[in-house]
Amino acid sequence: MCCSGISYSLRSFDHDEIFSIVDRIREKDPFCDKEQATEFALGLKIFSEVMIKNRNHPLFEELKPAFQSFMKRLKSM
Repeated sequence: MCCSGISYSLRSFDHDEIFSIVDRIREKDPFCDKEQATEFALGLKIFSEVMIKNRNHPLFEELKPAFQSFMKRLKSM
């Protein structure tokens, strides 16, 4: 599938922070696959930034408590 003419931008992301997060997740290697750990780290970072910026949005209401528990568990690995 071709995406010519479409552009995307990621605003307000600290690239050094992203690389640091990717490195930490790759070290933990929760899936025994470094490439998948990288994909997971990038997706999680982008998702969590959107969730934080929209913390009062009804879409995240049910997910918020579970996500907080998930992040605590991930950080404790």
